[in-house]
Formats: sequence, C-alpha cells, structure tokens
Amino acid sequence: MNAEIKQKWVEALRSGKYQQTKNLFACDGKHCAVGVLIDLYLKENDKSEIVIDELESMPTSVSLWAELESPTFETPISILDVMELNDAGHPFADLADFIECNL
Repeated sequence: MNAEIKQKWVEALRSGKYQQTKNLFACDGKHCAVGVLIDLYLKENDKSEIVIDELESMPTSVSLWAELESPTFETPISILDVMELNDAGHPFADLADFIECNL
C-alpha cells in the first residue's frame, strides 16, 4: 500500500471526523473504515462520487490509487480483513492500529 495514503487513512480513522457504520461503504453521513479510504480518494481526486460495481469489494480506481495489493502467501492480510473487522464492530482506533501494522 502507498505509505503516504496509508498514513492519511490512519489519521482520518483516528481523527474523530468520521462516524462509523457497518456493511456499507457509506450511508447517512457515516462510513465504514474502507468508506473512509474511499472518501479520501474522492477528496484528493476532486470527485463527488464513485461508481461501485456490485461485484467489487473495493472500487478498482481506489485500489489503484492506494496501491493496494492482493494478499499473497507472504502477506495474507488484505482490505477484506479490514472490512470484516469493521463489520464485526471493531472501532476505528483499533482498525487504524491494524492497518498501520498489517497493510
């Protein structure tokens, strides 16, 4: 993952500026952890919305921008792990720690 974007993501999760939701990237002004990353993408790329294919777990444009890699045997952690932890109820502060250490 791009180190600069990772740092911005972690800082945004810890900032208190985002309210957390589950099972959706964003809804009613709330975001999941990955939704925060998507929001950062939108702001940095001066976009108001993003097209999300129903079959995608992460918009391709955001994955490319953040330089997210698919998990491998050597690095088994992926963005899906962040999604699962978010949906299991882990707070943003814990997710920021997880991202910092594992992505």
